[in-house]
Amino acid sequence: MKKVSMICKNCDVPFNEDFQFCPHCGGRVVNERVTTKSLLIEFAEKFLSYDNKFAKTFRMLFKAPETVINGYLQGARHKYINPFTYLLISITISGLNIYLMKKGFYGEINFTGNSDNKIENFDMQNFTSSIFDYHSFITTAFIPFFALLSKLVFWKRKDYNFAEHNIIYCYTYNHVSILTISLIIVLGFFVKSYMTLSALMYPIIFGYHFYALKRIFNLTIKQLILKSLLFFVLLAFFYIVILFIIGMLMFKSML
Repeated sequence: MKKVSMICKNCDVPFNEDFQFCPHCGGRVVNERVTTKSLLIEFAEKFLSYDNKFAKTFRMLFKAPETVINGYLQGARHKYINPFTYLLISITISGLNIYLMKKGFYGEINFTGNSDNKIENFDMQNFTSSIFDYHSFITTAFIPFFALLSKLVFWKRKDYNFAEHNIIYCYTYNHVSILTISLIIVLGFFVKSYMTLSALMYPIIFGYHFYALKRIFNLTIKQLILKSLLFFVLLAFFYIVILFIIGMLMFKSML
C-alpha cells in the first residue's frame, strides 16, 4: 500500500508524495518558490510552446475556424481556448497597443483631421482619449453588435441562434484583433504612422472574416458575395445611425 503523505493544493485530495501530478485533478506539484526564472518558464510553457492551447487555437482559427467554433458549440470545451479567454487576451494586447500610442511609440497621432475645420468647442483629442479609457467595454460591445448583423444576414439559417453568433464573433473578431494589433506593434518599429498601419490592416480584417464565414456557413462564392454585400449595407445603416447620435452629443456639448 502506497504511503499517503501529501494533500493536493488544488482539490484537497491526498496522494503519494512521489507523484509529480495529482492523480485526481492533474494539477502539478509545486514545492519551489516563485522566481523570475520560473515565471519565464511558465509563461513560455503556457503561451509559446507549440502544443499549448493558445498556439493550437491560434493556428486552427487560420487553418479551419469552423473546427474550433463548431467544436465549442458542440461541447468540446478543453481542446482549444474558450472564446471568453480569447477575448481577454485580445483586450490585453489592445491595452498594450493603446499604452504604446499614448507613450508616442508610433509618433504623433493627429485625430482632429484638417486643422482648418476644427470645431473649437469640441475637443476631439479628449474625446478620443475617452474612447481609449473605455476600450475594453467597446471591444466587448462590438461582439454582440456584429453578432446581431450576422444573425440578420443569415436570418433563414436556423442552425445558429443569436447566442451562437456571439460565439462565432467572439472567436473571429478577437482572432483578427490579436493578429492585426500584433502586426501593428511589430511594424511600429519601422513605420511611425499609426494611421497608415491601421489602414493596412483593413484588408486582413475583412479578408479573414470572409474566409471564416465561408467555412463556418459552408457558403459558395456567390453566396459569400451576396451575404457580404448585405452585411455592408446593414453596417452602413447602423454606422449612419451611430454617427447621428455622436453628432447630437457633439452638438449638445457645444451649447
